Amino acid sequence: MKLQLLVPSFLLCLLAGNASAQLESSYPSSAVLYKVLVDDPAVQNQLWLHVQPLTADGMTMNASVGSGLETHWISPFKGIEFHAGIRGNFFNAMDLQKRASSSAAVFIQTDKYDDPVRNPLAVSLSRFLAWEAGGFYPLKEFMKNGKANISIPDQTGVAENLELNAKVLRTLGARLGVNSLMSTVSLNKAMEDQNLELVGNRGNRLSPKGATISPVYRTEDGVNSLFTSFASTGFYAGIGMQRRKNLNIKTETLGIISSNSILSFYADVMLNPWTSLQPVAYARNGSGEKEEFNVDQVKLMKLGFRTGFEIRHNENPFISAGGEIGYRPSIQGQGFYAALRIGIPVFSIGNQSFARPSTNVGADQSIGK
Repeated sequence: MKLQLLVPSFLLCLLAGNASAQLESSYPSSAVLYKVLVDDPAVQNQLWLHVQPLTADGMTMNASVGSGLETHWISPFKGIEFHAGIRGNFFNAMDLQKRASSSAAVFIQTDKYDDPVRNPLAVSLSRFLAWEAGGFYPLKEFMKNGKANISIPDQTGVAENLELNAKVLRTLGARLGVNSLMSTVSLNKAMEDQNLELVGNRGNRLSPKGATISPVYRTEDGVNSLFTSFASTGFYAGIGMQRRKNLNIKTETLGIISSNSILSFYADVMLNPWTSLQPVAYARNGSGEKEEFNVDQVKLMKLGFRTGFEIRHNENPFISAGGEIGYRPSIQGQGFYAALRIGIPVFSIGNQSFARPSTNVGADQSIGK
């Protein structure tokens, strides 16, 4: 019985081995012929202009979707890189707190027999706007051998990943600059968390739950929707690391293909001494009489930190992307945020002009010509 099983098993192993050999020899992988034209990450452009049709900022204080502009310039003096950017919002529908403030009101009454009256806020509230400007000072550079991945279509049109040897330039440096943020914010959560009441210049008191008129009358069933403008400006300082590649190859069938990315990582500490809230004011329904409430007792955080990345290319025009996450100067306890920026297109000019992939290699030419 054992011999009967052994013989078929031996034959099956022979067939499997032969079939495996046939498969390996019948389906060889296609080879890509190429010649390296440029492999020098130290050669790069000097100026980039990022047009950003999409920016997104999600904060504990607010959330906004907008657009922006950003620029980078590498100076001839020791390779210092200056950058500046601005992003904002033009539509209330894309600014969470600005949209919510359109229906904000204070519920208040003048005597105990009246129902609470809805009185609109009488303050000019900010749209979301963030900007910064600063520089990256290179301290040390490292040139190493690395890899560049290029996706190219094969004969069937399916993208293949071509891994090539490439030089990689890593730069470690220091960052320094200024930053600023303006936004509409809600005070209800901060007042609840900090157990605050706002006192007006006419003696009335406001809390998220209601209003107190003199020491006698209080509205318990009305909820005040209190909004104001937040502004924060100051400095940031940190470290950054850039990883640059500049590889251009000439292929037999696809022409010139490039891998010329500039990838940056950074971490900053932010100190914004000019952080403040605008006083809250409401206009009495009917008469328009205003009352202003000081917000100095609302606790603010003037210190923050962030970490982020950005990728751009030595090519014109092309795309870019960037993002960061951290805790920025804010109302105390509401500083957590994340931001995303997409640049399409990105214009780049400088030492050289990079061509898009082209079919400059004809059927009767070789990559050596």
